[in-house]
Amino acid sequence: MIENDNLLIIPDNTQYWFVRAGSKAEYFDDFAYNNYIAIGDNNIALGTLQNIELKYRATPDILKQRYKKIFKDSFINEYKENNDTKNMDEQDIKKDMANITRSASISAIKTYDFIEKMKIGDIILIPNNGSSNFRIGIITSNPFSDPIKHIFIPSDNDATIASYTYSNYDKKRRVAWIKDITEKDLPDKLLWIKSAHKAIFDVTNNAQSINPLIATYYFYKNSFYARIGVGTPNPISSTQWLAFQQVIVETTTDIADKVFQKHKVESIGQIILQTAAEHWDDILAVCIVLFGQVSTSIKGKEFHINGLLTNFYPSFREQKRHEKIMHKHEEEKAKLLIDGLKKDNTLKDLEIKERENKLIEQLTVKKTKKALLEHTKNDYSLNDSQKKILDSINLSDDPVGNEIPSKMQENNLNSEMVKHEKEKKQ
Repeated sequence: MIENDNLLIIPDNTQYWFVRAGSKAEYFDDFAYNNYIAIGDNNIALGTLQNIELKYRATPDILKQRYKKIFKDSFINEYKENNDTKNMDEQDIKKDMANITRSASISAIKTYDFIEKMKIGDIILIPNNGSSNFRIGIITSNPFSDPIKHIFIPSDNDATIASYTYSNYDKKRRVAWIKDITEKDLPDKLLWIKSAHKAIFDVTNNAQSINPLIATYYFYKNSFYARIGVGTPNPISSTQWLAFQQVIVETTTDIADKVFQKHKVESIGQIILQTAAEHWDDILAVCIVLFGQVSTSIKGKEFHINGLLTNFYPSFREQKRHEKIMHKHEEEKAKLLIDGLKKDNTLKDLEIKERENKLIEQLTVKKTKKALLEHTKNDYSLNDSQKKILDSINLSDDPVGNEIPSKMQENNLNSEMVKHEKEKKQ
């Protein structure tokens, strides 16, 4: 049943990332409880990378090469500090240097992706140990290196010891967690990720497979989508398929040839319906018929089209806080200029924070669009025979996985803003 009036819009420029929570997912609980993700290589400070000169930022390739040089130099210096190279065999040194160069390149690319390519609003997936469960979230901050105030949860055996491992990784981003899913929910195209060893993967090419995990109804790249769960473990007969297709054709009438379908219904599976964004109401009408809502009760219903954070965090308190901080930053910048006290680092921090606020604003403060469902195509309804056939397939619009309550996360997500405000008052 379509129980609420919220429809999700996923921005076209959203990127999708798979991030490991440590080499053996030992930080999965830490990331989950404390709303962040992080990467290591702490010997190279975040500030060093953020302050790379503009001449190296002319193109992404030049910047990436600069990252590799910084990491290679750092790794080699550490090697020389820990090894007496004067008394080592030359061939051993060459072999070690080749390994160091390879490791430095891997670390550099990982860090480059985390700092330079990731952005607020991107979707994150992290696996637990064994990849039997995954947590899905939305990035809500730029990179930072400030310490995390870990939630203390005592272990069963000793109330003075935490029940999970704290990460010591230095480079972090805040994440609003929205869903827990299991391995069986993971798209087939992403199953390879379980055996891959990199710390970060850009899986944006799999956006069409990941989006149905996030929401049942959503807009993405000028199309509207609906996920229909197929709950029967039995083979679907031609008669059952025909009954399903009849609903689509007879409900959407003149735009039936503009409604497209993707099926994955071996055993328990799903059907994805897609059409142009302007025909969103036709797809919704199909689902209303399939899931048994009375057409007269849905006519004239107003649906709210929300951004990612607004959709999952209806009580998210950052909206007014962001507006206040942005206004305060403008005043502070003006004061710095007037008093002649402008400092490059301070101004840069303010500009970074403003950009961060504007990005979050797109996800939370953005004006909610509204759309009206004017009719349900000729008041089409199922007859008893169709109902019986379709009931045997066990169709539903139930969301995938378990939604993570927003209330329990807001303090973590707000903490960076609170800290920032306090620092500015000092």
